[in-house]
Amino acid sequence: MASSFIEAFKFFFIFSFSLGLWTVINLIVTRRNDPYVRGALIIYIFLLLNAPINAYFSLIRAEPIGFLVAIGQNISWIYGPLLAILINRLLLIKTHTFNRTLNFIPFVLFTANQVFQLFHIPFWQYVVLLYLQMGCHLGCALTNAFKHRKQLAKLKTNYRHGSYYWAMHLSFGLGILMLWDLTIVSGLYLGLINSLMFTTVLGCAFSIYISALALLFIYQPQISHQATPETTPDTPTPVIHLVRSIELSEQAASELQIKLEKLIKTHQPHHDPDISLELISKMPK
Repeated sequence: MASSFIEAFKFFFIFSFSLGLWTVINLIVTRRNDPYVRGALIIYIFLLLNAPINAYFSLIRAEPIGFLVAIGQNISWIYGPLLAILINRLLLIKTHTFNRTLNFIPFVLFTANQVFQLFHIPFWQYVVLLYLQMGCHLGCALTNAFKHRKQLAKLKTNYRHGSYYWAMHLSFGLGILMLWDLTIVSGLYLGLINSLMFTTVLGCAFSIYISALALLFIYQPQISHQATPETTPDTPTPVIHLVRSIELSEQAASELQIKLEKLIKTHQPHHDPDISLELISKMPK
């Protein structure tokens, strides 16, 4: 490989790693978003940093680092559990912490097996198990999304400035990534893909894509603006007086109380230990 291509790859790998590390730091420092979504993104992006690190060391060392290779080759097992966490938080579906932890066992098991050679499994069985695991998670995600399609449509239309809007895009992107990853694994199994550099570059590209969406999740950009009326030089600009305090009328207070009681009976947010005003505001009225 020409030296110019090697330097270009080094720059690409360093950029992918730097963006991912900066995103992880922002997710840790910024505490205003959903903690479960932030935690899932921190784990995911931190594992995705493996791809640029391993690729960079492969260019400057004779052999890659063993445990980094093991993480990179088994990271597919973590896509499904992360997708489940994102979808459940978007749709306010409560799941137990123990059940979420169980979903990460295949990733830990196969990574440890590759590092310590605990048992032998043929590659075709590995591929079949991966298809089953990803298929189950994708099927559950699509089923829940279809059941709550009205809630997702409302989230997409009315909350475009919120973090959950970008979390929804992260879920969609993760689903596409799972399908693409299954295509790569199938190509490796059938012998259609022989270059590990190709899969490494794709891994770095995925890391940049997820990091960019995660940054949008943290710092929600104002992607839509209300139209402002045109004014002419002869038209005086209206003065807007800020209201410092508002006292509700008895009728307005009564209507709000009825809505609140209906929301409590329907969604029972007081049973969720992680409830917040942001989650309550996104509940369907």
